[in-house]
Amino acid sequence: SAPDYYQSFTVAEVSGNTFTGTFYGSAIENGYLNANWDRLYFAFTTQDQNNAYYHSGYLENGQLQGISYCPGRNFTAPWFGTKKME
Repeated sequence: SAPDYYQSFTVAEVSGNTFTGTFYGSAIENGYLNANWDRLYFAFTTQDQNNAYYHSGYLENGQLQGISYCPGRNFTAPWFGTKKME
């Protein structure tokens, strides 16, 4: 019942099966893509000052579905995204 909470997920560059960008205000590290299935799957890591965060998900019909996990905070959360039209 919490209000919507928005964060940016920006893909800056795609090269083969890797990508760079930012998520949640942090640089994307180890960004990988897999287009060998029925959806485009992705996984990457980010870091803040204290913890590493692991993210994965897929793109289907123009919408991202993902999950984030942080073992240092005993935290996991699903998320979704849509493309912001500018």
